Amino acid sequence: MRVFLDTNIWFSAFYGSGNCRNIIELHAQKKIEAVVSRLVVQELTQNLGSKYPQGLKLVADFFSKFPPEMADDCFEIDRKLKNLADPKDLPILLSAYLAKTEYFVTGNIKDFAVKKIFDKLKIKVVMPKDFVTRDCPT
Repeated sequence: MRVFLDTNIWFSAFYGSGNCRNIIELHAQKKIEAVVSRLVVQELTQNLGSKYPQGLKLVADFFSKFPPEMADDCFEIDRKLKNLADPKDLPILLSAYLAKTEYFVTGNIKDFAVKKIFDKLKIKVVMPKDFVTRDCPT
């Protein structure tokens, strides 16, 4: 199962969220295939650097042992897709689409038109708790 993990999932996993930690552990156990983009890694590095600097080493160690798949960034956005997400989140969502992921897990679901995304892109946008309790493989 290919799962795109938004920046806030990675940050929260290393900052202490149990559900987010469970998700990245599923990746480490090869029960899911975590996918990110360079934009996600860049955002994560900036956020950790300013809010939780000790997390930078934890992420670097995890990525070296269990590297997620790196999706291409998407900067050319078809105008028909502009209503799917907040403009700042759209390039990341479209990277998930280009990488052919089944899920997009984010703690910030309010910025995504969940039903439209599924109808147009066939990606399920879910919160970490929902993914862990309902959607992830056991």
